[in-house]
Amino acid sequence: MKMNEISNISSEKKKLSVTVKNIIRTLTFCCVILFFCPMFMVSCSDSDWGVDTDLIKVSAVTAIKGISSYGETLVSPQPVIALCLLLPVAVLVFLFIKKFTDKQTSAAVCGVTVLDLIIWIIFRTSAKKFAEDAQCQFKTTGWYVINIIALLLILIFTVLILINRLQMQTDLMDVFSKKDIHSAMGQMSDTVGHFSNTMSQMAGNVAGNIRKRTMKEDIIGYCAKCGKPITYGHKFCISCGTPVPESMIAEAARKAAEEARRTEEAKREAEAARKAEEAKRKEEARREEAKRIAEEQRKSAESVAKTEEIAEKQTKMQEKTDDTPESAEQYMETEDKVVKCPQCGAEIEANAKFCKFCGFKQW
Repeated sequence: MKMNEISNISSEKKKLSVTVKNIIRTLTFCCVILFFCPMFMVSCSDSDWGVDTDLIKVSAVTAIKGISSYGETLVSPQPVIALCLLLPVAVLVFLFIKKFTDKQTSAAVCGVTVLDLIIWIIFRTSAKKFAEDAQCQFKTTGWYVINIIALLLILIFTVLILINRLQMQTDLMDVFSKKDIHSAMGQMSDTVGHFSNTMSQMAGNVAGNIRKRTMKEDIIGYCAKCGKPITYGHKFCISCGTPVPESMIAEAARKAAEEARRTEEAKREAEAARKAEEAKRKEEARREEAKRIAEEQRKSAESVAKTEEIAEKQTKMQEKTDDTPESAEQYMETEDKVVKCPQCGAEIEANAKFCKFCGFKQW
């Protein structure tokens, strides 16, 4: 009886075994599935997200194929996004190859995951910039957030393996079931904090490099004594205290004045172009208004002429009614017809009272 209980307990433990490798495999498989889910939504109308018929759902698959709307290509195909699928597949391959050590596998998985994470971040940044340039609304879906969280978890586990805090075959259920769970959690928290600080330092270095590249525009020369760069506005080298030559300061001031003059000239040209464009628009509006008024006058003149013509026809019809027993309707029906004169046979208007060739009275 005891043997059965022991075997049941051991089998239950085996069922609850959750190794680090299996967790990384599961997270990677989730990244493969999330590749086909819509990561972003773009709307170029003022409607709500739920009822917008022009809503564009952007996934990695649509980005690879290119994005079109109403037959017009909005974004050309981006085949590089296919790496977001190929990289997780490569991670799965590494995890199933047994000839590598845990650290070799973790290093490969960590590098590939970092690359995948960078591509996803660039993908989102580019999609958001495109939407803002097109004056459209941009929204990140929960699938993108889940995907980023999965990638970050993979990075954390691989870093823990690389610094010998975990192993691929470590059973997390055993780790969290030990009495020293608080110690294990503290170690994991310290590791995650160290990883976060490292990433923050990397981001700070990138920002610093960008700032340095921006400051290069303010460098006016280099110190003759120590060779350090001299920034515009400094009269002494901040590294060795050597005075900056007056010629360098004067040259920098001249360049600054020239740049200011060019900027002001560009502003004046832009203002002149704006005023010329505004005057052109006003002239076009004036021409359109004159054309509209002329058209209205023409239509009014045509209406007056038509009214006079109708009045003249009515007068003729009244005269014909007085001279002949025929009705006004019959007169109007034959007004535009041609008949032959009974006397000379010439073609004359049907409403003529006398023949214009022989003078014979028609009625």
